[in-house]
Parts: sequence; C-alpha cells; structure tokens
Amino acid sequence: MDLAGKVILMDSEADNLRNLIQSELINNYMVKDPNTATRAVPLLLIACHLERICDHATNIAEDVIYMCSAKVVKHHPERINKKV
Repeated sequence: MDLAGKVILMDSEADNLRNLIQSELINNYMVKDPNTATRAVPLLLIACHLERICDHATNIAEDVIYMCSAKVVKHHPERINKKV
C-alpha cells in the first residue's frame, strides 16, 4: 500500500512535467519557428499520453488503497496517511 500512496502523490508531478514540456515546445520552438511543428506535435502527444498513463496508474493505486484499507482517497491524496 505504501507504493500505491507514492503513485498517487506523484500524479501532480506528472501533470507538472506535461505542462513544462508543452510550454517548452510551444513557446520556445513552435512559436519561434513554425517549421518545428511537425517535429514538436508528436512530442506534445507523447507527453499527453504519458500523463494519461500516470492518471490510470493513480486510479489503480486509489482502488488498491480502497481494497486494502477501505479508505477512499480518490481526489483526496491528503487522506493517504491518515488512520481510518
């Protein structure tokens, strides 16, 4: 269950990384040189898909915590370490 908690707590990090990648690609490459769009768009999609995979892993981790401890942590990661 500790691993499930770590997965949930790292979800926001995945969101932040996706946002950073998007910002970097759009603002530093695509805006400055539109010709880079053909190379940057697949990278944007990869970042979005990887973040979505992290969302799925988070959902699984939330279910694991619920099944093992009957704690509902969905949308409430602060509940992970609290006693029921």
